[in-house]
Amino acid sequence: MADRGVTSGCAAGAFCPGEPLSRAQAAVFLVRAACSPRWDPVACPLVSPAVASFGDVPTDHWAYAY
Repeated sequence: MADRGVTSGCAAGAFCPGEPLSRAQAAVFLVRAACSPRWDPVACPLVSPAVASFGDVPTDHWAYAY
């Protein structure tokens, strides 16, 4: 996943499966893994950045587009 650009890991390139994962982080993982390591919101058929999927995510949240 690190080689494909899906994640950079948790510390010094390590993967820490025991660490908690937020809903926002999970969304980023899923979209990057399914669409492209260099995700382009226009090209990804899984998401539409113009329409919020979750009413509790403000448009200025760092993971809003995912």
